[in-house]
Amino acid sequence: GPLAHLVEHLTLNQGVRGSSPRRPTHKSIGFADKAAGSVFFLYKCNCRMFVVSFKGEKMRYEKLIATEDTTQMYEAWADYRNQLTCLVYECVDNYYRKSYLSRAGKLRDDEFCLDKELEIAGQRPVIAIWGAGNCSDLDLRQLSRIAKLVLIDRELERTKRARDRYGLSETECQCIDLGFWEVYEEEERFFADLLEHGADDAHLAQYLSSLERTMVMQKEDMKGIEKLFDFSVVAGLASQLNARFAALLHIYGRNVKTMPFVTDSLNQMNESAAYQLYKMIRLTTRNACFCCNELLAGGADKEAEFLEMVKNRSEIYEEAFTNGGNCNVSERCTVAGSREFLRVIEEGNRIEEIKMMHRAGLIWPFTTEKHYFMDVLMFEIINKKNKY
Repeated sequence: GPLAHLVEHLTLNQGVRGSSPRRPTHKSIGFADKAAGSVFFLYKCNCRMFVVSFKGEKMRYEKLIATEDTTQMYEAWADYRNQLTCLVYECVDNYYRKSYLSRAGKLRDDEFCLDKELEIAGQRPVIAIWGAGNCSDLDLRQLSRIAKLVLIDRELERTKRARDRYGLSETECQCIDLGFWEVYEEEERFFADLLEHGADDAHLAQYLSSLERTMVMQKEDMKGIEKLFDFSVVAGLASQLNARFAALLHIYGRNVKTMPFVTDSLNQMNESAAYQLYKMIRLTTRNACFCCNELLAGGADKEAEFLEMVKNRSEIYEEAFTNGGNCNVSERCTVAGSREFLRVIEEGNRIEEIKMMHRAGLIWPFTTEKHYFMDVLMFEIINKKNKY
């Protein structure tokens, strides 16, 4: 599997295939059922069962996938990319500085140098970037100066193109899909077919709930990957784990506010996905995690307001900076997926699985029409024995 190959590369400096083949799909029941004027066939994939329609509109799904390519935003995100990369660098620098001062028994030492500390250590740390995609929001070349990189994403071709764009070798930067929340493309396409053929709130919710249950039940072989990465970076990922389902609802003109069953199912999917992401980060990360999550969304007219929030840290962060970071910023979050992930992080901080060290705000000019106020935080992993 991909995990074993990654372990082999990072420990023995051997190659990684960078991809795991899809689990074999077997036709399990040979019957057809007429539903909404289309013919469906039931398939089984490992412990999952899903249906593939051989009729229906496909172009809407293809257009949705095309919108996920952010390569064209590379220039527009230059300032944001520089800020985000610098914050990740500071996260690593602060961790090693804290360790250095602790060993030296000092509170301050202006002579500290990260490059020198890494030279003394004899090796560079491994930074895992979760949901890396096109890496238009992070400068991989700058980060590769201080670390070996691992790009984690379900779309491996995108991460490989990003690696090539930054001129990095496979030794400097590995690309892999860990499959910790693996929704099959066939399952997304079938959801589009259900919408195409007029499935109602209850049936759509039933389908989403069945997917959520099987993904929670899905077990990956975790042998040998504990604390494989020194640092993890998660920027704008949690909101995307189930975003295609929400986007398809919008594309097909469905108003989620009038669909209580679908709303409940999506909320449960986001909660489960957020916990799976958090659990995998704690399992695989030795030192600390840098997170950047969408907190508030608004048009370009919100930029001045967001800038003022960053400048003054605003009331959102008042408790975070006066109470050791132990506050429920997630209660102010309006972005699905990010909200659930922030809740899990804040709960982990409360029960002392992790320790929040820094928290701040940043503006992401996603498009000329939409901006995000990003919640930026770093937490250290409290290394108790994992039982996953």
